[in-house]
Amino acid sequence: MVYTLCGKRERVIYRSEVEHTLSSIIPQLDEDKLTADFDMVNHPDDYEADSMLYRQIALVGGKPSDISKAVREQWRAVNQRAKWILEKPQLRSKIASYDAKLQESWSDIHTRMVEDCEACSPEEIASMGLDVLRWTHDSAPKEVEPISSSWSGHYYVRGTYQLLAIDLKVGWHAQYLKLLKE
Repeated sequence: MVYTLCGKRERVIYRSEVEHTLSSIIPQLDEDKLTADFDMVNHPDDYEADSMLYRQIALVGGKPSDISKAVREQWRAVNQRAKWILEKPQLRSKIASYDAKLQESWSDIHTRMVEDCEACSPEEIASMGLDVLRWTHDSAPKEVEPISSSWSGHYYVRGTYQLLAIDLKVGWHAQYLKLLKE
């Protein structure tokens, strides 16, 4: 176009030129490579996660190390999602689909835990819930398929589970919905 306006070429753009240009742009739009931008980034010292995160962990008797890890990974996941959506708005649907996949994996674990808790004491129920929370930190990043074939950051799975817990879409305690509904 610029050369045409400057009189350095014909005033015609051939179909083959348009197709060539489009074929070079399409792979950039569909690119599946997602980078782990927040892998070793720490949250600000004054960062406070949503109170629901703390309440969910308190229900199962989580230790300070559980809280610390949950807050760190939740902050990283929130910021990673925001960066992806800002740079590639078309990723919203991929993120939503992946959230559903994480919920399904959690549901398999949580449902079994609820069934196992039917005749348990409150302390045993809390302990089993703590195991579910720790599963999201330790095992889920290895067991659940990553959001992209190129993805390598475990913090995204861990942190997204915390985001889902804040929204009460997942929980650690067998009766988390009943206990946390306001």
